Amino acid sequence: EDSFKNSEQWYRRQLGIAIKRAREAQGLSLRSLALMSNVDYKYLWRIEHGNANVTVNVLIKLGASLEKKVSEFFSFEADEEDYNRG
Repeated sequence: EDSFKNSEQWYRRQLGIAIKRAREAQGLSLRSLALMSNVDYKYLWRIEHGNANVTVNVLIKLGASLEKKVSEFFSFEADEEDYNRG
């Protein structure tokens, strides 16, 4: 488990979970957020599922659209259960 939590995949997944939760908390669809933030819909889907290395520029766009500080996306308190729930 420790190697899993220290893996790049774990961090990408936790970041994706944080972005997805922020989006859903505002009642936004994936497509709506993609349009608002000028981020490709498929790329955003991959980010939310932990399948993409997101750039700082994209995090800034998503943060602005979701009215969040970029740093808030990195407050990982999730566990492996969140990873599996996807």
